[in-house]
Amino acid sequence: MKKRNWFITAMALILLLYTTAGAVPADVEPINNRDYFPKILDLISHAKKSVNVILYFGVYYDKYPDSPSNRLISALGTAAKRGASVEVIINQDTPRQPEDTNPDTSTSSFVTQLLKESNNLVRIYYDPLEITTHAKLLIVDSKYVVVGSFNWSYSSLEKNNETAVAIKSGEIAKQYEKYFNSIRARSKIVTPETR
Repeated sequence: MKKRNWFITAMALILLLYTTAGAVPADVEPINNRDYFPKILDLISHAKKSVNVILYFGVYYDKYPDSPSNRLISALGTAAKRGASVEVIINQDTPRQPEDTNPDTSTSSFVTQLLKESNNLVRIYYDPLEITTHAKLLIVDSKYVVVGSFNWSYSSLEKNNETAVAIKSGEIAKQYEKYFNSIRARSKIVTPETR
């Protein structure tokens, strides 16, 4: 009986080691629908060293200065002005729908306002035209990661059903920083003259 108990214990330990190999400890918080905006605004507002963002698209609303996406633009600008390194990669695309050409809902308005809000301190990159960057990612201080379905627009932030998770893990942040850097390496920096 002792041999059988030892064998079962050994097999349980091997199974435990096998199933947790490569697992990374992390605090994970679902931030779906209206929980997303306050969480990422808080993360950006408290960033000390760095904020890295990847978006499919973002929108600046000239007529609605207190809209959530405008407040996120402002928070990025403020983070850059207080000394955090802020970099944003955004999908570059040709307009596909009539509303894409509206200056109040175009990515170019987002980019222009972000440069203005940050005194040109935020580094913004357009991905190559032949690649669609559909990822939505936020990395703060090499410690916090947010991944999900949210674009930074009125519909995503205030109307749609959207999902995301906020992850606190230096190890996971490191992996996503590599991902961010790999996309940035293929992207083109936006300057006030080229926007």
